[in-house]
This record gives sequence, structure tokens and C-alpha cells, in this order.
Amino acid sequence: MDFETQDGFLVMNDLPHDCIFNKVKTGCGATTIAIKNAENYVIAVPVRNLFGLYGNFTKALKDKLKEYLKGEGTKKIICTYNKIPKLIELINPKDFHLLVDEYHHFLKSYLFRDKAINGVLEHFRDFKSFCFMSATPIPEDFQPVEFEDIEYKEVDWKDVETIQVLPYHTNKPYMIVTKIIKAYQENGFIEVNGQKSKEAYFFVNSVTEIKKILTQAELKDDDCRIICAKNGTNEKTLGTDYHISSSTDQSKKFNFITSKSFEGVDYFSETGLCFIVSNSYSTHTLLSIEMDIPQIAGRIRTKENPFRNKLVHIFNTRSIDTYDTYKQMERDLERQLQYAKERVQIYAHLSKGAKEQQRKEIEKSASYIKYDKKTDSFTVNDMLIKIQLYNHKIMYCIYKSGYALKKECQIHIMI
Repeated sequence: MDFETQDGFLVMNDLPHDCIFNKVKTGCGATTIAIKNAENYVIAVPVRNLFGLYGNFTKALKDKLKEYLKGEGTKKIICTYNKIPKLIELINPKDFHLLVDEYHHFLKSYLFRDKAINGVLEHFRDFKSFCFMSATPIPEDFQPVEFEDIEYKEVDWKDVETIQVLPYHTNKPYMIVTKIIKAYQENGFIEVNGQKSKEAYFFVNSVTEIKKILTQAELKDDDCRIICAKNGTNEKTLGTDYHISSSTDQSKKFNFITSKSFEGVDYFSETGLCFIVSNSYSTHTLLSIEMDIPQIAGRIRTKENPFRNKLVHIFNTRSIDTYDTYKQMERDLERQLQYAKERVQIYAHLSKGAKEQQRKEIEKSASYIKYDKKTDSFTVNDMLIKIQLYNHKIMYCIYKSGYALKKECQIHIMI
């Protein structure tokens, strides 16, 4: 399918319907199309820093929604994933198109947001149409089973910019980061291919690990900007010597960013260079080559910046695991899947009270079985299997050696 583009943006009256939509590029205005066009839309997003339906669904909020729906004109409702089941009780979903934005979070966030994601999977076909959109869609082998019959559509950009990943394999990633910081401090810049970078953006998905770097490099609060979730845990980790900034605060020579701002945030710097820092012994810092790294790439939007599409990936590796091969783990999880199917067949014959008891037990923790409220039945939770396989692939296949990571980058990204 052909999509019209101009100056790096999509030019469309509406998004494609009933599909997985790979927009390929971040920041191309795709979500804005759904917000500004003449169609009724429910836009489901993974983040909470928005105006719309999130938090507690109070009576006051419901009343405001009902009043809004009575008004004239096109209706736009923005909500987080977990609000979809409640929302459709208050609207006629057949009057609305559904856009599920950044849907790759279905895989990335499933272990701690399974109820919210399952709610979308149960109800997306209730709407007039649906569109699961991302610039970094879930790899085919890890898509939810509910997507098996859904058409895949992709934008063919004529002017797409290439990402260049510069891998840096080391046994001590934080020692290398400290050396880079010292080089910036001593010279005021570091030089890459004859170009001078005067600011560094370190993407590290762990506040604990960021604090280790700050301490090792002996950075002061005035030297750096730390962008992470502002909560008691992170404030306690950083201590009184450092404060938490936002992505809109003035940039500094050293900027540290967690996954809170890996996506949907623009940074502006004429000489900033991006560094991804991964420690294989801190699993939160390991990133997906297909989904995480392309999202981070291009976060710096200043077109004059010669490093805008370059990333230095500093990482170490480990290969210890209970499984000898990825195939061995696949076979083991396939057996678990078969056991779950047997249990589903048994639960189909339970009484109403026994089903309710089983449903409550399943809700207490991640399980290979999930409950479908619409059909009052239990089904196999294939997403739990897939996220376990995917995490294993990242930790023990991609990050097992420098060669393995570089090979994965060659498949998905230019290095």
C-alpha cells in the first residue's frame, strides 16, 4: 500500500484501518492525523503523562465524559491501555475508530502490564476499526495470537535516514563511560570522524546504575541532567546530591536518560552524541535491537547535528544460562503451553463458583492461562510464553557475545 509523505511527515486524511501499521519513522505525525482528522477516535497509549482518561475512573470523570459525548462535532478520546474495558461501557465503540499507539509495548511491558494489555486484546474488535501502530512493531514470531489474521501495512519512505550503531564491547562498561566523561571534561569535547561533540546523552535504563556512574565519574549535580520517573524510590537512590530533571529542562554537558524518555521525547542539541549503556548483569539495561534502539535513535532532532543518527552502544556480555540453546528453551515452553491447554479444557467444565475462584487465583500473578470475561472462559496465555522467549533471546542470545550483538545490528540496523 502506498502512503503519501512529504518532508519527513505522513500526508493522510486518516490512518489505515484493521491492520498493524508500521510507520517506520518516529516523529512523522501519524498520531496527529488521528487527533486532528474528522473521524471519531479512541487513542490508547502506553504512557500516563497525558490529558485524558487515566488514573481512577471516578464518577466525576464519567460525568465529564458523558457531557463531552453529548456535544456536537468529532469526538477524540485519549486513554491509557487499561481504560479500554471500562471505556466501552460508556460509549458505543462502533462509533469510534481505535488507534493503539506504540503497540510494541504489548511485548515490552507485558510482564507488569498484562491486565491492561489483555483488556485491549479482548476488546479491539468491538470498535468500528482498529489500527495497531508503531515505528518499531513487534517481531512476527512474538506477535499476540490475536493478530494472526490482521493485515500488515508499512510506509515506504523514500528519504529514510540510516541509523549507524557503533558497538563498543567491554568487560567494564561503566569504566568506559567514566573515561568518556573525563575526556569531555578535559578537552571540552570528544572528536568522532573529525566532528566535535560537546554534549553527551547517556541512555541507561536503571537509576541505580546511573548513580554508580555519577559516583565513579565524580559528577556534581550542576554537571548533569537526570531524566527519570520522579518518585520516592528514584529520589532515595539518587540521594540529596542529585535532583531529577524533566526532558524539557535545559540540557547539560552530561544527560542521563531512563526508559521513561526513550520514546516520544525530542531533544535539541547541535553537538550532542548518544550513548546506550548496557550491563548484562543488570537486565533492565539490556535493549532490544529491533524495538528499543531504533526508538532511541533520532531522539536528537536538531538537523544540523552531525551525530543525530549515530549511536555508541557500550555493553558487556554473559553466556551463562540453564538452557544450552534457544531451541531447547522453546521446546520446554512448548511443553508448558501444552500443560496449559490441558488445564483450559478442564476449567471449561467447572461450576460458576469454581470458575470465579480460579479467575481470582490467576489474577494474583502471571500465568500461562488467562480469563476472558466476554466469553466467561479460560484461554491459553501465549503472550507470557512469548515474552519469556523474547527476554531469553535478548539476554542469552544477543548479549552473549560482542559478535552476536553486532550480527543482530547488521540484520536490523546499519553498523
